[in-house]
Amino acid sequence: MQNIKFEKNEQDQAKSESFDFNHSFTLIFTDPEGNEVDKVELKGQMTIINSDNELKIYSYYDGEHLKDMLYN
Repeated sequence: MQNIKFEKNEQDQAKSESFDFNHSFTLIFTDPEGNEVDKVELKGQMTIINSDNELKIYSYYDGEHLKDMLYN
């Protein structure tokens, strides 16, 4: 991965146990020898929730599912 960016969505954190972010990154596919064969720009949303002293992360991607990208 390259160019990883997170941008916090503004919300009233005093009333919430969750944090919302927009995120983007470049996913690079390589062959067994380490040569780059494809590059995909991904954007999405992430929510981090504090529940029972544990952090839970939920991620959503705009566009095609990651697994589908791998097998194209």
